[in-house]
Amino acid sequence: MRVVHFSALGANTGAGRAARNIHDSVLSAGCDSWMLVENASGVDPRIASCPSGLWPRLHRRIAVRKQNAQQQELRPDAIFSTDEFGRFDSHQDLPTTPDIIHLHWVAGFINSEQIRNLWNRFQVPLVWTVMDCAPFTGGCHYTNGCNAYSADCGSCPMLRSSDFADASHRSIESKRRALRDIPITLTGATQWVADRAARSSLFSRLRYVKVPYGVDSNIFHPLPKVEARKAMGLPLDAQIVFFGATDHAEPRKGMSYAIEAMNRLATQPRSFTAPLFALIAGASDGNYASRLKMDCKEVGELRSDRLLATAYQAADLFLCPSIDDAGPQMIPESLMCGTPVVAFQDCGGVPDFIRTGVNGYAARDRDGNDLAQGLDTVLNSVASGKINAESCRAIALQECTMEIQGGRYKNLYLELIKRSSS
Repeated sequence: MRVVHFSALGANTGAGRAARNIHDSVLSAGCDSWMLVENASGVDPRIASCPSGLWPRLHRRIAVRKQNAQQQELRPDAIFSTDEFGRFDSHQDLPTTPDIIHLHWVAGFINSEQIRNLWNRFQVPLVWTVMDCAPFTGGCHYTNGCNAYSADCGSCPMLRSSDFADASHRSIESKRRALRDIPITLTGATQWVADRAARSSLFSRLRYVKVPYGVDSNIFHPLPKVEARKAMGLPLDAQIVFFGATDHAEPRKGMSYAIEAMNRLATQPRSFTAPLFALIAGASDGNYASRLKMDCKEVGELRSDRLLATAYQAADLFLCPSIDDAGPQMIPESLMCGTPVVAFQDCGGVPDFIRTGVNGYAARDRDGNDLAQGLDTVLNSVASGKINAESCRAIALQECTMEIQGGRYKNLYLELIKRSSS
């Protein structure tokens, strides 16, 4: 069974890592799996880049110019990808002739017309792993409370537009025309994605299959904290809270809530005398030391899974302050390392994986005070042994191993191929 995956992003991003893990897991499950990304890095022969000839380069350059021009219309905090252009040439040769086409995060890389071209060309089932809202909206990746995608989009607040026939409306209508009769099966890691896809006018008719993220349990596993802390140069006697994001400046990542909750915790009476310490990963401005009322260490981007796993292993808990997220992969990764998670209850993945008092704390949405309460509660529970590595790791081992993910996707592929041939 030959599967070709498409991803705009490489493994240096959360969505890119998730796509790569799916590819790796189905390959290990016995599928003949290949992956096409815009710019492959590394030497994996099964992960190919787009062609580098003159016409493909010119095609992508024109698309990038159009996309850059579009960005000038956006609100500063907006992430938006219209359906008007894609950098992929849907007529190019693929690494193999697919029995299944599996789309991942493809915004700006493959548009609906190019998906239609792939379908017309190969006539095989399509699986689309939805990692944010972009596949079923007029272009926004996160809607910021707007529900226009349940109808027709238009007059888009992300575009600061009062024109109903704006780029968001044109995009959702072009998707509707191109995709309406293609046999697409949606998958995603969380119920958050399922709920929003079901509310969309574009994808409400489609089947959705929940397949939780696959996490490599051979890399993400418990380790004595002293060992992990020595490896990262962290204090051995502190209560360490780890948090991070690819881009700390992105408002939906909730870093302002992280600072508020951490500072509340630092200034309120606590049951334990061990000092608080913040471990911070990702692209930040480097000024957390001036904003946090405790010692901290910023480690920047953790460029390998092993480094990321060491950060989870060193921490007493992982803080995920996201306020609008389809399901951060860092939640199951932390749990797989035996480290509890504190997060807002409406964040994707929290209802799926977090059990307050067992493996973390689900705080009231956008409530910094309750987030601080969650930090205090979980730190106390960890110190007393009420929450431990086994209780955190249990749900991850039950739902999120690479073997389970690969098996679920393989079974889905086989089912879709059988249906399509009957």
